[in-house]
Amino acid sequence: MGLTAGPVPPRVDEQVKAGLLDLVDQAVERGWSARRAAGLLGLDHVRLGRWEARRDAGQLADRAPGGHPLHGLLEAERAAIVALFEAWGRGRARSRRRAR
Repeated sequence: MGLTAGPVPPRVDEQVKAGLLDLVDQAVERGWSARRAAGLLGLDHVRLGRWEARRDAGQLADRAPGGHPLHGLLEAERAAIVALFEAWGRGRARSRRRAR
């Protein structure tokens, strides 16, 4: 991860992010471009920008995966699926057992 260990993995701890951002900040203070410093550390410059924005907002730690996907089932859809299983699923399972 960074310098000699290759690119930075997809998920890293908040402390690692803060450390890499500090290194980039130090390099920029010494005249390097942020893009060049990030590249040397194995960090994509777009990712660096996202991390900087999250650091400025005080949200550098990873958020829990999941969120609210648009393709998720609505509660009414879940209820309909359960009702359909109750109506069909158990009877068909019994008939399959009898068929053996």
